Amino acid sequence: MVRVTIETDTDVIGIQSPMLDTRYHGWWLKSIKGWDSPPATDYKPQRRPTADGSYMPTVGQLTTEGRTLELACWTVCESSVAQSNACDRIADLIGRILTIRVTDSAGTRQTSGWITDDPNGTRWRHEENLNFTLVIYCPDPLKYGPPVEYPASVDMITVRNHGTQPVYPILHVTGAPKTVSLTYDGHRVTWTLPDTGPVDAKLDLATMIPDMGTITMDDTFQVPPGTHMIRSTTTGNANTSLIIRNAWR
Repeated sequence: MVRVTIETDTDVIGIQSPMLDTRYHGWWLKSIKGWDSPPATDYKPQRRPTADGSYMPTVGQLTTEGRTLELACWTVCESSVAQSNACDRIADLIGRILTIRVTDSAGTRQTSGWITDDPNGTRWRHEENLNFTLVIYCPDPLKYGPPVEYPASVDMITVRNHGTQPVYPILHVTGAPKTVSLTYDGHRVTWTLPDTGPVDAKLDLATMIPDMGTITMDDTFQVPPGTHMIRSTTTGNANTSLIIRNAWR
């Protein structure tokens, strides 16, 4: 059983793989392409002058384009009016940022993107059914699991990345801190917060844009797969934690 949930700021559409009897009213999934297989690397080999073959690329050069998903779907509606409403909901997905969650035997993983092609909706069976295809481009090719928060204990935070790809953590701080510093593998990030009373703020190390305050040391880092210990140093009275989202290609 595969269930795909498409969420916008105004609607949530749930589409699932068909049951034995697909005459039941609902949104059904024929196929999903581009989810189980990641995009290929877009590295162009560099020929070696006066020698056979090409140079071996470094790991950092083997990057991929974004992910393109293609969802072939249909609906079984109660009436022609319900079918028209389904057409309107599909059309309203155009021009919006979509959050796509896929739940299968691996659990729930998600990505984000937007529709890049005509859904090509086709009505059939006495205006009760509707075929359509959603082509969605996701600029970040990784698939992410739900966030897991790891609290600090005696100036250390033990985090676990159960995915296969390195990820940027999110620093979460509450209380009345003055500064918060993270140190990991030779990298250091320092965040200075305003002295305005209790706070509940986050800093995404992917963007280094804090909810408040300023960054005074910007040497961000990613957390590789596995278990890792990150030093957290705080001045002031505060609690800190790191939020990790496991990621897969």
